[in-house]
Amino acid sequence: MKKPVANRPLRLDVQQMRLITRVARLHYLQGKRQSEIAEKMGISQASVSRFLALAEEQGIVRTVVVPPDGLYPDLEDGIATAFGLQAVYVVDIGARESGIEQILVDGAGALVVQLGMGGRYTVDLGFEHRTLHGNSPAGQSK
Repeated sequence: MKKPVANRPLRLDVQQMRLITRVARLHYLQGKRQSEIAEKMGISQASVSRFLALAEEQGIVRTVVVPPDGLYPDLEDGIATAFGLQAVYVVDIGARESGIEQILVDGAGALVVQLGMGGRYTVDLGFEHRTLHGNSPAGQSK
């Protein structure tokens, strides 16, 4: 039997597609475990696993991550990659909106904690100065 060429989907007949679709629906829509599907359909668990992989390859199953409004993971990932950073947080708020000062101070405080730096820090936000208190993670020195 010939192996498929890389990056080229298998040509499956209607019965195979129906079987793969049924397995995918049982797993992803009805929440059945692979072992339950195998028992119900009279096939091996390895076959169920293979059918689920084929469902993705054939576009029957797609994984979609929908970030909530106000979150920009693509932009954050792009900035992190471009500048070699571990984490980037984009905040969606206009400079004139009330609460911006608190959001920026909270963000700076989160950064201090994430970096595990602890201690007192003064943050210059351009319009005011705040002193932050961070806590070092247990076991780390300040």
